[in-house]
Amino acid sequence: MLKKLYKHEFIGLYRVLLPLYGLLFALSGAVRLLSMIDVNNKVYDYINGLTVGLTGIMAVGLMFASFVLVIVNFYKSLLGKQGYLTFSLPFKAHSHIICKAVCGAVAAVTTIIAEFIALVIIFGGYDFFKELHIFFKTVFKTANDYFGSGKTTLICTEVVICALAVLLSNILMFFAAMAIGQQFKNKVLGAILSYFGIYFAIQTVMTVIMSLVPRILDGIMNSAPFAATQKYFALIFVIAAIQVIGYYFVANYFLSNKLNLE
Repeated sequence: MLKKLYKHEFIGLYRVLLPLYGLLFALSGAVRLLSMIDVNNKVYDYINGLTVGLTGIMAVGLMFASFVLVIVNFYKSLLGKQGYLTFSLPFKAHSHIICKAVCGAVAAVTTIIAEFIALVIIFGGYDFFKELHIFFKTVFKTANDYFGSGKTTLICTEVVICALAVLLSNILMFFAAMAIGQQFKNKVLGAILSYFGIYFAIQTVMTVIMSLVPRILDGIMNSAPFAATQKYFALIFVIAAIQVIGYYFVANYFLSNKLNLE
């Protein structure tokens, strides 16, 4: 039964995202084709420049659109009129929150992959992949020389884990803000005010903690390169994990005990 919940959420997201990916790929293909045509013409230059500009706008807008889509889906299906149907299903609020957070993170990752594919379409070729190979080979060699042999793969894995933790914390922060905001008469304004309230509260707490415990930063900065990196990533992960747990419990509490549907 839980699989159906995730399937429905993925369908709702990719019903919108897949056509946008297709449009990005089509524009990228057009840029590639136009770059292969050697014509000295003002009309051609205008069309080429317009296509490149549209592709750039599409690439940037797609990242923003995927995040907004996750937020809008959360609001419509849980806090809007559709919420009556959603909460009639045999799932608790926490199942919906986790499902939407996980699916939102997957959508963000696939959007990044789509952006990379678009770059490959535009610049792809033997020279492109050769330069890409040389770039990563140089980066890994430099990292191994700096951190120690065989440790670069571990660091890359930690970067991915920390990035996913931060991504989930950002998604759940919006969910928590919307869950609190639905207590207001104007739910949209309430969600916006709640988001900024949470943001400034977190920043204040982090500033106080770092000022009261300077040894944390001193210990990181004075460590050997690899040890410093491990401590830094551990700190990022712990902070993100605490935020994920906190936002989850806030959203779950309000959706379970203070639900105020339209």
